[in-house]
Amino acid sequence: MNLLPKDMQYVFSGKSAIAIVLRYLRHEGILENKSAQVLVPEWLGNWVYMTMHNYCFPTTVMNKKVRALMVYHQWGFPQKMEEIERFARTHGLFVIEDCAHIVESSYKGESMGAWGDVSVWSLSKFFSTPVGGGLYTKNRKLRDFVTWEYSTHDKRLERGVLEGLHQGGAEVARAYAVYDRLTICPAPAKTTMRREYGSGAVKKRRRNFGLVRGALWGKKEERLLQNSEVTPWMAPLFAGAANSRIAAALIQAGFESGVYHFDVNRNMLKPHFVECVALPCHQRLTETVMNRMIGIVQAEL
Repeated sequence: MNLLPKDMQYVFSGKSAIAIVLRYLRHEGILENKSAQVLVPEWLGNWVYMTMHNYCFPTTVMNKKVRALMVYHQWGFPQKMEEIERFARTHGLFVIEDCAHIVESSYKGESMGAWGDVSVWSLSKFFSTPVGGGLYTKNRKLRDFVTWEYSTHDKRLERGVLEGLHQGGAEVARAYAVYDRLTICPAPAKTTMRREYGSGAVKKRRRNFGLVRGALWGKKEERLLQNSEVTPWMAPLFAGAANSRIAAALIQAGFESGVYHFDVNRNMLKPHFVECVALPCHQRLTETVMNRMIGIVQAEL
């Protein structure tokens, strides 16, 4: 399985990976207590913030209490890591790369997930498994800490969480609330990921992204690819006043979409958020379906 960094340590979910890293930082005294702060970008998912609040205080404002920085590669488009790493070194910050939306992507020729002190991954966003995440670091002490964390995994809680995810609705929220207490990636999840990767899932996603890019993207979208190779989770389209109309038409046609804010600067330290439409490009969409989606968008532009 070579779509991820070598020596990836698989965990229950992306949120589990974040929790493990924060527990390590608490264990090492880098985060003194829950009031120690971690610099985060705007517009993260609310469950990420909720997980972090168990161990630290996420903030969007740099101050003397900040001990670490979490950089989020939004929808798989790499942030300008050389600028962020320079800032982190200046202030002595531990760098967490949030690679939840990344597979087989690079920035300036270096694979994503290898820039920071540690990277966390949410593989269930790319493969048809309800759970599955990863953690990658060259830090031997952190790797040993992850190995020790495996011993705390609660199989009974895991079964309850998986049952809740299967039921859906409010049970999903209850399951998310205890993700930080689960560490081991279930064997069936890893099997599914390996099987789907072997059957060309990532190549299909890249093909679908190419269809969107070729038919709909302009100069503003293309700038997001500067110095980058990307296989995205979703593809943004900056359609201005037509954003809401396009999203509504896609949702009515059964596509996953919506209007969101995207950092066109690709720099959490100096962000510039612009409204966009989210266009799906996952591997389960056939070329015929992709072209139908593209036709819907073009009709609304």
